[in-house]
Amino acid sequence: MTSEPSGESLGWISGLPVSVDRVPTPGRMGRVSAELQCLYVALAARNRGVGTQLIDSAVGAAGDLGAERITVHSSERAVTAYARAGFGSSERFMDQSLGPMC
Repeated sequence: MTSEPSGESLGWISGLPVSVDRVPTPGRMGRVSAELQCLYVALAARNRGVGTQLIDSAVGAAGDLGAERITVHSSERAVTAYARAGFGSSERFMDQSLGPMC
């Protein structure tokens, strides 16, 4: 979470590291990935770099945990923010919807 000096919350982001059982590679028996779950920036704080700060913080924390990659399922509105932060799409990443998304 990030806030103004007054203590007002400007936004928050949540994510989690995921330890994935995958075929090991030489020198790496365990692999860790991370996933961003949710990013919210208060209306009054939008277009001020708050989202970028939150994304950068989450990416840094994932790296500190040893994650090889970090993924996000972005809303249409946030795609450009994630792209500016270095996220990109992959033709090999696939998913299947199992129900309604919130």
